[in-house]
Amino acid sequence: TSPKAFETLGEFAADEALKILGTGGNLVVVRETPGPDSLRDAQRFFSMIEAEADSFKDRLKAKGKFTLLRDHTLVRPAGAQRAVWPPGEITRLLQKHPANTTIVAFCHLPESLNDVEKATLRGRSGKVIVVGGMVPEMQPLVRAGLLHLAVSQRMPVPSLPAGRTESSPSEWVQRTYRVLRPGDTQ
Repeated sequence: TSPKAFETLGEFAADEALKILGTGGNLVVVRETPGPDSLRDAQRFFSMIEAEADSFKDRLKAKGKFTLLRDHTLVRPAGAQRAVWPPGEITRLLQKHPANTTIVAFCHLPESLNDVEKATLRGRSGKVIVVGGMVPEMQPLVRAGLLHLAVSQRMPVPSLPAGRTESSPSEWVQRTYRVLRPGDTQ
């Protein structure tokens, strides 16, 4: 998959976010960074996520009046399947920013949220958006009211139409990703 496809995914996610955010507000992006012992092969993955997040932010800046706060970074240790949220990190992030700040995570939320963290996420006026993960992982979080929007990978990813060996970046995004919102019945 080309870097342009991930830029297109970032733009697509921004367009979906604009539908619930309107034309402005404060926003903080949470993104993963490689740990010091990460393999060079992992650098390609992280550069794709960076392209995705940067195109998301560029699209929001072009279409609205958003204040983009300093990115919040999480380290993904070598060999880990997802970013590691240190204990209490989600609470620190939520306390650091006003309750009306939108949080856009280009990674998973912590694997286990305690009841206080869940209540805090539900009680905020700012939206919580995840761009990433797989639909089966994100659906419960959307249904539980912890996420206002998720742009997540379909599982399994549908095959290309018969006779096609390639797709445009936009077609790839539409085929590979699904938008999840509260109230979705699927």
